[in-house]
Amino acid sequence: RAGLFRASPNMLKVCRIGIEFGQTFGQNAAPSVSRQKGDDPMRRLWLLAALTLSFFQAAVAGAVERIALVVGNSAYENTQRLTNPANDSADVAAALRRLNFDVIEKQNLNGESFADTIGQFAAKMQGAKVALFYYAGHAMQYEDVNYLLPVDAKLKSAFQLKRETIALGDIIAQMEGRVPMSLVFLDGCRNNPLAEELQQSLIAQGRAVERTRGLARETARGRNTLLSFAAGPGREALDGQGRNSPFAAALLKNIETPGLEIETMLKRVSQDVLTTTGNSQEPERLSRLTDEFYFKPAEPSAQADSQQQQQKTAAIENAFTPDALHWSLV
Repeated sequence: RAGLFRASPNMLKVCRIGIEFGQTFGQNAAPSVSRQKGDDPMRRLWLLAALTLSFFQAAVAGAVERIALVVGNSAYENTQRLTNPANDSADVAAALRRLNFDVIEKQNLNGESFADTIGQFAAKMQGAKVALFYYAGHAMQYEDVNYLLPVDAKLKSAFQLKRETIALGDIIAQMEGRVPMSLVFLDGCRNNPLAEELQQSLIAQGRAVERTRGLARETARGRNTLLSFAAGPGREALDGQGRNSPFAAALLKNIETPGLEIETMLKRVSQDVLTTTGNSQEPERLSRLTDEFYFKPAEPSAQADSQQQQQKTAAIENAFTPDALHWSLV
């Protein structure tokens, strides 16, 4: 589709090197080649074109179409540790790698490392078609803004909240400004004692108490953005009793299904979470997707493969009929 392919700086650099090499080769080879019997200037031109094309094909092959940042924070230093986010992030990252994503995988990030990692993610988005962000760990809302908590967050005051956390909206803005399609998965509204302590601190100061439980309803500003939350606004998501949270387990169950469009996939995720939690947790999503997206496209049937092969064979045979050869030589 027009507009989805954008050359990265590295790709353009490789192509430029290829062109310069081809030109230099052609110029240097010309004197010696011209003295050879049967020298053909068109032959050198075709050689130059072939060299340039080969460099371009190598650059395209190396372009990253799918980039993902996967973060799982479990080992909190100043509040209740969580069992599953590290497992969830590791398993989701492994699945995304199998689905041809270039994955940045991180666990137990402190504030500084979290910010640095987002910078790395933003840099790697350049030239990609799809960017995905998955987060598992503590998160909270304050004044209708959603914040993700690094493992060293203390949250002793509203002022510290904004200095010690990562605003989800800032990550989404980075994605929407760099890639044609943004996919965000948040399994980060788990029971958070730090949020409750901050709320009690505000009450003690005589300040108006803002909602801190769960996450607020997030807004997607860019087209082709999808936001998927493990639980609805103001609701907490469960950490789970097994290896994975209910949301992560449902996502892992469905994400590698061939031929399943992402909107349909998330409907199945919601149904699985409802079933697992006895209807106590219901995921929510906000979609502004205008294009279809498949984590794993449907595998072509043997019949379709056979038909394609027959068409190719027929095309080759037709190209070498006497009539075709006659007209190609005229």
